[in-house]
Amino acid sequence: MGFFNKLLEKGEERRLLGNGQLIHDTYKRIDVIKLLQDFESNSPTLKEVTVLLAMSINFVRQIDSTLPHPASAADVRRWLKVENHLNHILELEEASTSGGHKDPRKRGKNYLITKSPRLADVYFRLGASEEI
Repeated sequence: MGFFNKLLEKGEERRLLGNGQLIHDTYKRIDVIKLLQDFESNSPTLKEVTVLLAMSINFVRQIDSTLPHPASAADVRRWLKVENHLNHILELEEASTSGGHKDPRKRGKNYLITKSPRLADVYFRLGASEEI
């Protein structure tokens, strides 16, 4: 199938087709063969696109569930650094502290709710102190 040849390896396409019944039963009775054909002809239906988005979201959730949760401020700091949020969070903390806010992490938490929801509460609870 042309379109997916660019995106999927042959083994991945076979796996998708081989799980057609499970996908059909799990995702709104979608027909995998028709889905592949419609994408190949560049005419996917809204249902097909929606199903692929749902499958992608579920896949990411499964991966996310296997990642360890930060258990310390140093862990939070490492996560923030990897996700390129650390500098902004530190700036928000500094601005809040300078502005006399009671809790300098509140603005950082609000930022993370949008940018990295998984870290928002743990950052608010543990902070992002320097690694020792």
